[in-house]
Amino acid sequence: MIELSDVTEEWWGQRVRFLVSRAEAHLDARSETLMHRACAATLLRDAGCLLLLREEYGAGRERLAQAGEQLLEIGLAAGLVLVALHDEGRGREALGSYRARVEETPIGRLDAKPDLPEDRRESVEAEARSSFGSMLSVVQAGLLQGERDVDGGLGGERRGAERGELLDRHGIREVGETGMSVFRYVGVAASMEQRRSALVDAEPPLEMVRAVELLGRHREERLGVARRDEYRWRLVARPAELLDLDSVVLMQVALAAGFGEAALREWTGWAGGDVEGAPLDVAVQLR
Repeated sequence: MIELSDVTEEWWGQRVRFLVSRAEAHLDARSETLMHRACAATLLRDAGCLLLLREEYGAGRERLAQAGEQLLEIGLAAGLVLVALHDEGRGREALGSYRARVEETPIGRLDAKPDLPEDRRESVEAEARSSFGSMLSVVQAGLLQGERDVDGGLGGERRGAERGELLDRHGIREVGETGMSVFRYVGVAASMEQRRSALVDAEPPLEMVRAVELLGRHREERLGVARRDEYRWRLVARPAELLDLDSVVLMQVALAAGFGEAALREWTGWAGGDVEGAPLDVAVQLR
Protein backbone atom coordinates (compact mmCIF):
# COMPACT_ATOMS: atom_id res chain seq x y z
CA MET A 1 0.00 0.00 0.00
CA ILE A 2 1.21 3.54 -0.73
CA GLU A 3 2.54 4.85 2.57
CA LEU A 4 0.38 7.47 4.27
CA SER A 5 1.66 8.16 7.76
CA ASP A 6 -0.76 8.27 10.70
CA VAL A 7 -3.57 6.52 8.75
CA THR A 8 -4.32 2.97 9.87
CA GLU A 9 -5.20 0.07 7.59
CA GLU A 10 -8.53 -0.27 9.40
CA TRP A 11 -9.36 3.37 8.72
CA TRP A 12 -8.67 3.00 5.00
CA GLY A 13 -11.27 0.23 4.76
CA GLN A 14 -13.83 2.06 6.87
CA ARG A 15 -13.47 5.19 4.79
CA VAL A 16 -14.02 3.35 1.51
CA ARG A 17 -17.08 1.54 2.84
CA PHE A 18 -18.54 4.80 4.13
CA LEU A 19 -18.12 6.56 0.79
CA VAL A 20 -19.64 3.69 -1.17
CA SER A 21 -22.60 3.36 1.22
CA ARG A 22 -23.33 7.09 0.96
CA ALA A 23 -23.17 6.88 -2.84
CA GLU A 24 -25.62 3.98 -2.83
CA ALA A 25 -27.97 5.95 -0.58
CA HIS A 26 -28.01 8.81 -3.08
CA LEU A 27 -28.67 6.43 -5.98
CA ASP A 28 -31.43 4.66 -4.04
CA ALA A 29 -33.20 7.91 -3.24
CA ARG A 30 -36.82 7.94 -4.37
CA SER A 31 -36.29 11.20 -6.22
CA GLU A 32 -33.16 10.48 -8.26
CA THR A 33 -32.44 14.11 -9.08
CA LEU A 34 -29.41 15.62 -10.74
CA MET A 35 -28.03 16.54 -7.33
CA HIS A 36 -28.34 12.99 -6.00
CA ARG A 37 -26.52 11.54 -8.98
CA ALA A 38 -23.80 14.18 -8.88
CA CYS A 39 -23.24 13.51 -5.18
CA ALA A 40 -23.10 9.77 -5.80
CA ALA A 41 -20.54 10.27 -8.56
CA THR A 42 -18.33 12.43 -6.33
CA LEU A 43 -18.45 9.86 -3.54
CA LEU A 44 -17.64 6.98 -5.91
CA ARG A 45 -14.75 8.97 -7.39
CA ASP A 46 -13.33 9.55 -3.91
CA ALA A 47 -13.72 5.86 -3.05
CA GLY A 48 -11.92 4.97 -6.26
CA CYS A 49 -9.05 7.30 -5.42
CA LEU A 50 -8.71 5.77 -1.96
CA LEU A 51 -8.63 2.28 -3.44
CA LEU A 52 -5.94 3.34 -5.91
CA LEU A 53 -3.90 4.78 -3.04
CA ARG A 54 -4.27 1.40 -1.30
CA GLU A 55 -2.94 -0.25 -4.46
CA GLU A 56 -6.27 -2.00 -5.05
CA TYR A 57 -6.09 -1.04 -8.70
CA GLY A 58 -8.86 -3.22 -10.10
CA ALA A 59 -11.43 -2.09 -7.55
CA GLY A 60 -10.26 1.51 -7.84
CA ARG A 61 -10.69 1.54 -11.61
CA GLU A 62 -14.19 0.12 -11.28
CA ARG A 63 -15.25 2.83 -8.84
CA LEU A 64 -13.83 5.54 -11.10
CA ALA A 65 -15.74 4.05 -14.03
CA GLN A 66 -18.99 3.99 -12.03
CA ALA A 67 -18.48 7.63 -11.07
CA GLY A 68 -17.69 8.57 -14.66
CA GLU A 69 -20.79 6.89 -16.05
CA GLN A 70 -23.00 8.69 -13.54
CA LEU A 71 -21.51 12.03 -14.54
CA LEU A 72 -21.87 11.32 -18.25
CA GLU A 73 -25.52 10.33 -17.82
CA ILE A 74 -26.28 13.80 -16.46
CA GLY A 75 -24.24 15.48 -19.19
CA LEU A 76 -21.09 16.39 -17.24
CA ALA A 77 -17.77 16.13 -19.07
CA ALA A 78 -15.89 15.34 -15.87
CA GLY A 79 -16.94 11.74 -16.42
CA LEU A 80 -14.85 11.50 -19.60
CA VAL A 81 -11.52 11.32 -17.78
CA LEU A 82 -12.80 8.83 -15.21
CA VAL A 83 -14.07 6.33 -17.78
CA ALA A 84 -10.92 6.79 -19.90
CA LEU A 85 -8.73 5.93 -16.90
CA HIS A 86 -10.73 2.72 -16.55
CA ASP A 87 -10.88 1.62 -20.18
CA GLU A 88 -9.40 3.29 -23.26
CA GLY A 89 -12.05 1.94 -25.61
CA ARG A 90 -14.93 3.13 -23.47
CA GLY A 91 -13.16 6.46 -23.05
CA ARG A 92 -12.92 6.90 -26.81
CA GLU A 93 -16.59 6.03 -27.27
CA ALA A 94 -17.69 8.39 -24.49
CA LEU A 95 -15.61 11.26 -25.87
CA GLY A 96 -17.09 10.80 -29.35
CA SER A 97 -20.64 10.71 -27.97
CA TYR A 98 -20.08 13.78 -25.83
CA ARG A 99 -18.68 15.77 -28.75
CA ALA A 100 -21.57 14.74 -30.95
CA ARG A 101 -24.11 15.76 -28.32
CA VAL A 102 -22.42 19.15 -27.88
CA GLU A 103 -22.46 19.77 -31.63
CA GLU A 104 -26.06 18.66 -32.09
CA THR A 105 -27.66 20.43 -29.12
CA PRO A 106 -29.03 23.89 -29.95
CA ILE A 107 -27.86 26.64 -27.64
CA GLY A 108 -30.36 27.31 -24.88
CA ARG A 109 -32.52 24.19 -25.12
CA LEU A 110 -32.31 20.51 -24.32
CA ASP A 111 -35.91 19.53 -25.03
CA ALA A 112 -34.75 17.29 -27.88
CA LYS A 113 -32.53 15.29 -25.50
CA PRO A 114 -34.88 13.01 -23.52
CA ASP A 115 -31.93 11.03 -22.07
CA LEU A 116 -31.06 14.00 -19.85
CA PRO A 117 -33.08 14.70 -16.67
CA GLU A 118 -35.78 17.36 -16.72
CA ASP A 119 -34.02 19.54 -14.17
CA ARG A 120 -31.07 20.03 -16.54
CA ARG A 121 -32.25 22.65 -19.01
CA GLU A 122 -29.17 24.73 -19.71
CA SER A 123 -27.36 24.08 -22.94
CA VAL A 124 -24.75 21.35 -23.04
CA GLU A 125 -23.03 23.27 -25.77
CA ALA A 126 -22.95 26.48 -23.74
CA GLU A 127 -21.56 24.60 -20.75
CA ALA A 128 -18.89 22.87 -22.79
CA ARG A 129 -17.77 26.15 -24.31
CA SER A 130 -17.69 28.15 -21.07
CA SER A 131 -17.14 25.88 -18.06
CA PHE A 132 -13.47 25.52 -17.17
CA GLY A 133 -13.95 22.03 -15.76
CA SER A 134 -15.84 20.77 -18.80
CA MET A 135 -13.39 22.19 -21.32
CA LEU A 136 -10.39 20.85 -19.42
CA SER A 137 -11.98 17.40 -19.14
CA VAL A 138 -12.56 17.22 -22.90
CA VAL A 139 -8.93 18.13 -23.59
CA GLN A 140 -7.64 15.65 -20.99
CA ALA A 141 -9.82 12.89 -22.40
CA GLY A 142 -8.31 13.57 -25.83
CA LEU A 143 -4.82 13.39 -24.35
CA LEU A 144 -5.57 10.01 -22.78
CA GLN A 145 -6.73 8.75 -26.18
CA GLY A 146 -3.44 9.78 -27.74
CA GLU A 147 -5.10 12.41 -29.92
CA ARG A 148 -2.73 14.84 -31.60
CA ASP A 149 -3.25 18.03 -33.54
CA VAL A 150 -0.57 16.87 -36.00
CA ASP A 151 -2.76 14.14 -37.53
CA GLY A 152 -4.47 16.68 -39.79
CA GLY A 153 -8.00 16.58 -41.13
CA LEU A 154 -11.23 17.63 -39.48
CA GLY A 155 -10.52 15.62 -36.31
CA GLY A 156 -7.19 17.35 -35.79
CA GLU A 157 -8.77 20.75 -36.40
CA ARG A 158 -11.48 20.06 -33.84
CA ARG A 159 -8.98 18.96 -31.19
CA GLY A 160 -6.85 22.00 -31.91
CA ALA A 161 -9.92 24.21 -31.57
CA GLU A 162 -10.83 22.61 -28.23
CA ARG A 163 -7.37 23.25 -26.85
CA GLY A 164 -7.19 26.74 -28.30
CA GLU A 165 -10.51 27.74 -26.78
CA LEU A 166 -9.49 26.34 -23.39
CA LEU A 167 -6.28 28.42 -23.53
CA ASP A 168 -8.10 31.55 -24.71
CA ARG A 169 -10.75 31.40 -21.99
CA HIS A 170 -8.91 29.87 -19.06
CA GLY A 171 -5.21 29.83 -19.86
CA ILE A 172 -4.04 31.50 -16.64
CA ARG A 173 -6.14 29.32 -14.32
CA GLU A 174 -4.46 26.65 -12.24
CA VAL A 175 -5.05 23.00 -13.05
CA GLY A 176 -6.18 21.30 -9.85
CA GLU A 177 -3.38 20.46 -7.44
CA THR A 178 -0.61 20.52 -10.05
CA GLY A 179 0.53 24.09 -9.49
CA MET A 180 0.56 24.51 -13.29
CA SER A 181 -1.41 27.04 -15.26
CA VAL A 182 -3.51 25.70 -18.12
CA PHE A 183 -0.94 27.18 -20.51
CA ARG A 184 1.88 25.21 -18.94
CA TYR A 185 -0.13 22.01 -18.45
CA VAL A 186 -1.28 21.87 -22.07
CA GLY A 187 2.15 22.94 -23.30
CA VAL A 188 3.89 20.14 -21.38
CA ALA A 189 1.38 17.62 -22.71
CA ALA A 190 1.94 18.91 -26.26
CA SER A 191 5.71 18.44 -25.86
CA MET A 192 5.11 14.87 -24.75
CA GLU A 193 2.80 14.23 -27.71
CA GLN A 194 5.42 15.46 -30.17
CA ARG A 195 7.83 12.86 -28.88
CA ARG A 196 5.24 10.14 -29.39
CA SER A 197 4.44 11.27 -32.93
CA ALA A 198 7.87 11.89 -34.39
CA LEU A 199 10.69 12.56 -31.97
CA VAL A 200 11.11 9.34 -30.01
CA ASP A 201 14.91 9.43 -30.08
CA ALA A 202 15.30 13.15 -29.41
CA GLU A 203 16.40 14.65 -26.12
CA PRO A 204 13.40 15.73 -24.03
CA PRO A 205 12.79 19.50 -24.23
CA LEU A 206 14.44 21.27 -21.30
CA GLU A 207 11.34 23.38 -20.64
CA MET A 208 9.22 20.22 -20.33
CA VAL A 209 11.71 18.59 -17.94
CA ARG A 210 11.79 21.69 -15.76
CA ALA A 211 7.99 21.80 -15.66
CA VAL A 212 7.84 18.17 -14.52
CA GLU A 213 10.49 18.90 -11.88
CA LEU A 214 8.38 21.79 -10.62
CA LEU A 215 5.35 19.51 -10.53
CA GLY A 216 7.21 17.20 -8.16
CA ARG A 217 8.39 20.01 -5.89
CA HIS A 218 4.97 21.64 -5.82
CA ARG A 219 3.31 18.38 -4.78
CA GLU A 220 5.84 17.89 -1.99
CA GLU A 221 5.16 21.41 -0.69
CA ARG A 222 1.37 21.06 -0.83
CA LEU A 223 1.42 17.73 0.95
CA GLY A 224 3.66 19.23 3.61
CA VAL A 225 1.08 21.93 4.23
CA ALA A 226 -1.77 19.39 4.24
CA ARG A 227 -0.03 17.29 6.89
CA ARG A 228 -0.16 20.23 9.30
CA ASP A 229 -3.93 19.78 9.53
CA GLU A 230 -3.58 16.52 11.42
CA TYR A 231 -7.30 15.97 11.85
CA ARG A 232 -8.17 16.19 8.14
CA TRP A 233 -5.00 14.32 7.20
CA ARG A 234 -5.95 11.34 9.36
CA LEU A 235 -9.49 11.45 7.96
CA VAL A 236 -8.15 11.37 4.39
CA ALA A 237 -10.82 14.01 3.86
CA ARG A 238 -10.02 14.86 0.22
CA PRO A 239 -8.95 11.67 -1.58
CA ALA A 240 -9.18 13.02 -5.14
CA GLU A 241 -6.97 16.00 -4.28
CA LEU A 242 -4.58 13.74 -2.37
CA LEU A 243 -4.10 11.47 -5.37
CA ASP A 244 -4.35 14.34 -7.91
CA LEU A 245 -5.97 12.90 -11.02
CA ASP A 246 -4.72 15.82 -13.14
CA SER A 247 -1.15 14.70 -12.44
CA VAL A 248 -2.11 11.08 -13.09
CA VAL A 249 -3.35 12.12 -16.55
CA LEU A 250 -0.10 13.97 -17.29
CA MET A 251 2.01 10.99 -16.14
CA GLN A 252 -0.04 8.66 -18.36
CA VAL A 253 0.55 10.95 -21.33
CA ALA A 254 4.29 10.92 -20.57
CA LEU A 255 4.46 7.13 -20.27
CA ALA A 256 2.47 6.65 -23.48
CA ALA A 257 4.85 9.05 -25.23
CA GLY A 258 7.79 6.82 -24.40
CA PHE A 259 9.28 8.60 -21.42
CA GLY A 260 10.61 5.96 -19.06
CA GLU A 261 9.36 5.52 -15.53
CA ALA A 262 12.90 5.93 -14.20
CA ALA A 263 13.32 9.30 -15.95
CA LEU A 264 9.98 10.55 -14.65
CA ARG A 265 10.92 9.51 -11.12
CA GLU A 266 14.23 11.34 -11.45
CA TRP A 267 12.60 14.55 -12.70
CA THR A 268 9.75 14.59 -10.17
CA GLY A 269 11.74 13.25 -7.23
CA TRP A 270 9.00 10.68 -6.68
CA ALA A 271 10.71 7.52 -5.47
CA GLY A 272 7.52 5.48 -5.41
CA GLY A 273 5.68 3.71 -2.63
CA ASP A 274 4.80 6.92 -0.78
CA VAL A 275 2.03 9.43 -1.16
CA GLU A 276 4.27 11.97 -2.90
CA GLY A 277 4.80 9.58 -5.81
CA ALA A 278 1.22 8.32 -5.95
CA PRO A 279 0.31 10.00 -9.29
CA LEU A 280 3.14 8.20 -11.10
CA ASP A 281 2.62 4.91 -9.26
CA VAL A 282 -1.07 4.92 -10.23
CA ALA A 283 -0.37 6.01 -13.81
CA VAL A 284 2.03 3.09 -14.25
CA GLN A 285 -0.55 0.62 -12.98
CA LEU A 286 -3.49 2.01 -14.97
CA ARG A 287 -1.75 1.89 -18.36
